[in-house]
Amino acid sequence: MATVRDILLCVDKYLSTAPPSLSGPHIHIGSLDRRVNRILLTPEVVSPPSGGPDLVLCFQPILPETLSTLDESQPEVALACALIRQGVAVALLGSRFEAAKGGASDCLASAIGLQNPAPLLQQEVLPNTQHEALYKLVVFTPPEAVQNVINALASAGAGVIGNYSHCTFRSPGTGTFLPLEGAAPYIGEVGRLEQAEEFRLEVLVPAHALEDAVSAMLAAHPYEEVAYDIYLLANRGQPLGSGRIGSLPGEETLGNLASRLNAKALHGREDQTVRRIAVVAGEAEREHIASAAREADCAVVGDVSRPAAYCAATANLPVVELGYRESVLPGLEAVARVLRRMPDLEVSVSPR
Repeated sequence: MATVRDILLCVDKYLSTAPPSLSGPHIHIGSLDRRVNRILLTPEVVSPPSGGPDLVLCFQPILPETLSTLDESQPEVALACALIRQGVAVALLGSRFEAAKGGASDCLASAIGLQNPAPLLQQEVLPNTQHEALYKLVVFTPPEAVQNVINALASAGAGVIGNYSHCTFRSPGTGTFLPLEGAAPYIGEVGRLEQAEEFRLEVLVPAHALEDAVSAMLAAHPYEEVAYDIYLLANRGQPLGSGRIGSLPGEETLGNLASRLNAKALHGREDQTVRRIAVVAGEAEREHIASAAREADCAVVGDVSRPAAYCAATANLPVVELGYRESVLPGLEAVARVLRRMPDLEVSVSPR
């Protein structure tokens, strides 16, 4: 049976395309060694959950960072203590949940129908860059296995350049090896120096896919011991950052957009037409709104902080508020789909 630690490692891997400076999934209440059969994903916990989950994954913390005493007269502390008594662990998804590819803002942009969404606020990941690291994976492969290895790498997310997949380069050569005692060589014999026709196969791999790409390559390769190299490149990968910005397929009035999204509030003229949309799941901060005012026709957010609302008003930027919970639900559903691939887990999503 999986533990809380196993669950958080799985989610952290899924959210690995967020800037590493942002917080990742981490335990909030309970033990990392707690065994888990039932998981509840929810934007925030406001009361002890029904249904008996072993673990609650949420976006908002229950206990404030400034807490100094466990006084149950405080509502947040009383809730935390009730969860502890019930044996329910609570883990936070962290700010990477909002920013990652496949995270809350990305999923919200997809739900709205934005085309080619990119990060609204880009973050520095490597010195002088605002992009995901790229690696070159080089593996030496016998001719008959080349296509199987290419397919395995592609299925793991390697070899994508723009709108093209399965992008590789191969060059022929001769590999040498001498199988020692205890070896089970695919080619050759123990104790005899072998010269084998091989291809040097090269492929680009984004940082988030590197571990899976290497595992897939090793599984598809016929050699007992695979010779491969990994190089960190100066090339820039996909941009990383918080929020998303993209375009609708065509112009749409603010009133129609707000109605289509079941918005809680619209700050702007209903008859104004928009196409370029900034998106922030959860609470939009001033920096999000300032960037949106420069690049977008309007912003679609969960809710806005007071400084962000003031920035939008002074910049005359229309804002569509969906509600905090509603804005992060598409992202929670995406995380739930990932967790459902793990064996022996019951995973549910609740808006509250």
